[in-house]
Amino acid sequence: MSAVDLLIIASAVASLGTALGAVGLTIGEVLYARALSDGKLEECEKTYVRATFWSLRSGMTLFLAGSIGTILIEYLAWDAPHTALTSSFWATLLLALVIVVSGWGLVRGVFPWTLASSAALTAWWTIFALSLVRDLSLTPLSILLGYALFTGVIFGARVIIHEHFRSSRA
Repeated sequence: MSAVDLLIIASAVASLGTALGAVGLTIGEVLYARALSDGKLEECEKTYVRATFWSLRSGMTLFLAGSIGTILIEYLAWDAPHTALTSSFWATLLLALVIVVSGWGLVRGVFPWTLASSAALTAWWTIFALSLVRDLSLTPLSILLGYALFTGVIFGARVIIHEHFRSSRA
């Protein structure tokens, strides 16, 4: 098996992980909103939350395994194409760190739910988009500014929606 074949497998594993994480978090957000619409978390809704946690944990594990595999393959095989040297590759790893820090801050109560959830949701979808088009020649700054812009839009929309539901209940 050639280095290129191994890189294709590593990239497919990472892409599968990002798809699992992005779709899992999106479904989780919808289910969480529906679960809290009546003000209480029922047993079947707790099952949904556990399934969402599994998809996020599995997605991150696959993404990191594929990314680390890419780095190792490119380091060991000098004739392999060096996609690990691109800015989009390292931006995806930085965004994975954002997801981990957002989750940590959410669990510890450091970040408000709306901000941490918006940051993680946008990061998953940005990683997914970047994993599909690894040859994209964007600067790291433009990738991160685009991420920050989309996170701000999602955060603002969620604040507006949350206020709308709060005022409609009162």
